Amino acid sequence: MVDTNEGKIKQIENFLDSRYPSFTIKQITNAIYKQGVKSYTDISTIKKELREELKDKFGNVLSLKPIAVTKEKQAQKILFETTDKHRIESVRMVYKPNEERKVEHQALCVSTQSGCAMGCKFCATGATGFRRNLTADEIVDQFLYFIQENINLDTVFFSGMGEPLNNPNFFKSLDMFINYIGLSQRKLSVSTCGITSGIRNITKKYPQVNITLSLHFPFQRQRESLMPATKKYPLPEVLTALREHVYKTNKKVFLAYVMLSKVNDTEEHAKELCRIINRSGRKNYLFHVNLIKFHEGSTLSSFKHSTKEDFNKFCKILESKHINYTIRQNFGSDIEAACGQLYARYTSKSSNLTRF
Repeated sequence: MVDTNEGKIKQIENFLDSRYPSFTIKQITNAIYKQGVKSYTDISTIKKELREELKDKFGNVLSLKPIAVTKEKQAQKILFETTDKHRIESVRMVYKPNEERKVEHQALCVSTQSGCAMGCKFCATGATGFRRNLTADEIVDQFLYFIQENINLDTVFFSGMGEPLNNPNFFKSLDMFINYIGLSQRKLSVSTCGITSGIRNITKKYPQVNITLSLHFPFQRQRESLMPATKKYPLPEVLTALREHVYKTNKKVFLAYVMLSKVNDTEEHAKELCRIINRSGRKNYLFHVNLIKFHEGSTLSSFKHSTKEDFNKFCKILESKHINYTIRQNFGSDIEAACGQLYARYTSKSSNLTRF
């Protein structure tokens, strides 16, 4: 079996040692991550003897077991199980052509942890508690599953279960997506509650990776109340790290803002949101607000989505202050696959997994 702390490719490399030519590991890596072989015995570019050795030594190529899939028109949620029986979810999203987008593209929202330690009061994942970090293989294998199924995905969102920047294996997975699968940094997007050291690490080592701050509340005291983990990461310090990123990379950052009725959708909140963005000086146009509809779930009945009237008032205030914003496209709410709804349970809407 693979030593999950080290990762399958490093383990295979050590196993090969000097018995095989140096290009053998590249042949194996390409077969796994480019061709999507499901078994080591399917790698046609290496000797049959080695294929059998790899199968006997390392077992399955995929470190996750797909259990169930739930579908709607433009979203499919897949439930995976790890080797130690933890469950996680990924969401495949299909973006149809429109006036701004000429061709269809597909993205995958991946989980980085089993559960989440951030404890956000309005998030179903946060209500499940934290179990463990996913390994880099487990993060990437959510994407690899779709490669094996011949489904072409072009974008990865690290915005499923867990806080990516609270898992050191997240950065290892970035390297794997870039070096093994061949995605550019621009096709990788990470959502964070605001772990400043992680943001600065992205700025330094992965400057083209997209960053979304899960802001939701422009007032620090309220943010601490509803997002308890943010006590360690005061909003002024987080915004400073984001401003540094913007000025060093000249790259847009996104501020996710889930609209909660009578909680954070007031005129006062809208004006404060504008104020903290406009304090960013001549680069303030690179701060882009993503307004998100709150998806009411059975575990979070105390929160409600903003009324249409309050939502529109909020938008008009942003417009009056020349703040760039988007009302984010809604994916997966009917199958509990939307923002804040992932909590890895097998539901009556799920079907036993066969193929997509």
